[in-house]
Amino acid sequence: MFLEDSPHLARLRAKGRTMKPQTIHQHRRHLVNYLIPKFGKLTLDKIRPANVEDYLIEQRLSNSCRNTILYTLKLVMWEGIIESIPEFEPFKRNGKRQNLLSGEELTALFPYDELPFWERPC
Repeated sequence: MFLEDSPHLARLRAKGRTMKPQTIHQHRRHLVNYLIPKFGKLTLDKIRPANVEDYLIEQRLSNSCRNTILYTLKLVMWEGIIESIPEFEPFKRNGKRQNLLSGEELTALFPYDELPFWERPC
C-alpha cells in the first residue's frame, strides 16, 4: 500500500495532496515491522482495537510511535474498505513540547534586570 505506484498514493495525488517520502517510508516500516507480523493472517474485520492496543503496549515504543502505528492501521483499514473502521483510543504523548521554553529556561537565558539593555555595562 505504501509504495510509490500504489493506488492509495495515486488517489492522494489526484485529490491534490501528497505524502512526503519519509512518511511513506515510515508507514511502510510500521506495516512490515509491526502490523503484518502480528495481524497479517487476520482479515481486517477481525482486528479488534483492544488486541492492537495490548500488542502495542507490549512493544518498547514511545506513545507517539504507537499512535503513528494506529494511524497506519486505520489507513490500511480504510483502503481495505471494511464497513466500519474501529475507533482507536490514542496513547498519551509523553514528551514535552520541544519548541517551548519553561519559565526557568527563560529566566536563565534572559535574567530580569532593572536597567534597560542599552544602559547595562558590557
